[in-house]
Amino acid sequence: MIKWIMKCVTSVYSSININGDLHGYFKGKRGLRQGDPMSPYLFTLVMETLSLFLRRNILNSGEFRFHSRCEEQQIVNVCFANDLFLFSHGSIDSAKVISDALEEFKVCSGLVPSVQKSTAFFCNVRSSVNNAILELMPYDEGVLPVKYLGVPLVSSRLMIKDCKVLVDKVKCKIDDWKNKFLSFAGRVQLITSILSSMQVYWSSVFILPDNIIKEIEKLMRGFLWCNGPLNRGKAKVKWKEVCSSKNEGVGDGLSASAWFDTWCDYGPLASIVSMRDINRAGYNKDATVADLISDATWNWQIEWRCKYPMLSNISIPDISDPDVVKWRGPDGNLQDFSVRLVWDSLRQRAPIVGWSHMVWFSQNIPRHALILWLLIKDKLMTQDRLKPWDLRTQGGVTLLCSLCKFQQDSQSHLFFECTFSSQFWSKIMMLFHLPSSSLDWKEWMAILSPYAHRRVARVMVAKIAFAASIYYIWQERNSRLFKGEYRSVEQLFQTIFSTVRLKLLSLKFKKSVHINRIRSTWMIA
Repeated sequence: MIKWIMKCVTSVYSSININGDLHGYFKGKRGLRQGDPMSPYLFTLVMETLSLFLRRNILNSGEFRFHSRCEEQQIVNVCFANDLFLFSHGSIDSAKVISDALEEFKVCSGLVPSVQKSTAFFCNVRSSVNNAILELMPYDEGVLPVKYLGVPLVSSRLMIKDCKVLVDKVKCKIDDWKNKFLSFAGRVQLITSILSSMQVYWSSVFILPDNIIKEIEKLMRGFLWCNGPLNRGKAKVKWKEVCSSKNEGVGDGLSASAWFDTWCDYGPLASIVSMRDINRAGYNKDATVADLISDATWNWQIEWRCKYPMLSNISIPDISDPDVVKWRGPDGNLQDFSVRLVWDSLRQRAPIVGWSHMVWFSQNIPRHALILWLLIKDKLMTQDRLKPWDLRTQGGVTLLCSLCKFQQDSQSHLFFECTFSSQFWSKIMMLFHLPSSSLDWKEWMAILSPYAHRRVARVMVAKIAFAASIYYIWQERNSRLFKGEYRSVEQLFQTIFSTVRLKLLSLKFKKSVHINRIRSTWMIA
């Protein structure tokens, strides 16, 4: 067996990847390959040897004292993956026993504890004993609570002070990102994929205090709208709207609690039958549903049938399958339990909108989708929205649309009524072989929205082009207003044409007459 194991360990050859090229080979002499399925078995074998060393030394010494919370089960070591926890009473003699066992294990196995990665934790230990133990075992002294896999190991309810490390981690991430040039879409992606994941990871282990959740949400809002700390008046859309959807439980009864689980239509039986009656009838509070059934009939007390007549209406559950947890959704239907179902049932809801497929579809470019979403929500900071706070208008100077210089810009004027935008849309309409139109953006949305959900290539291309057009018109307005940079209608059209074309090149289409026409229009080989 040892020869087989060593054959697997020592037959490894590895190479180094430098700048994308593999260089050289070197022979492995110890350790396992990455992802080797033998790893957990070998780890268990070796750690079992360590456990035997520890137990033998404890029995022979007669001076070892267990940790107060581990004495009943006589627990000394606990292993998690490749991590090891050692527990003992805070005394020099107990630490000496553990130290000697580790030294014997090192000589036997060749495995050396990493001093740099090891930490000693003390609780209610005198400083003199503390220092003596650290001299014997020269590890860094840690601060309670112990953290494992990024979360604190606590047996009581998590306090606000215990969660500060999570808030600090979120702040640290944001501080690293805010120095980089990130679009709204980029910040949204980082919030959903990283910041939210950090909070969800902690929430899967603990019930987080409300104040911590609110503080993290404040950090997310600030990063989204201000690329840093949240400034008053900078958030364009309410946070609950940002978090809205893009479009808007029994078997064999062996594990279901008879009194406290909702396994029948009447809810927990403890809400119907009093605990006094349950105890008088000789039932245990820990009884399962199966304990109430005998020969396919209920074991109800005779007087219960009169006192609680609804019990007679409860049918015998199907005992052919094991118990499972179900979740009753807002529609009243039972479904297999999942965190997603719970969140969908508890979250705040808003009316379903008809334009969601115009904005949020997988082929759309994220930064284009975000600007289009802000346009639909009427949250883009055009001059008409800024007019009440614009001090320059008080001196007789009125801002004009940076595209046409005729009147103050607004969403309707900027994107469709402006002469510059009208000329641009005429070229876009010609691209789709449609007549020019003077419709405003709301009328355009009303026309396009009914077809937006269709998975048809020409509809998808039209949605991509529409979102890109809105984005680049807004970009051109800002470039002229704040940077003094100008592009002609033709230049802007070519920019959008190139952007949509590059997006279409990354997609796969089935061969058809319509697809060939799209390829020809957008110059796709």
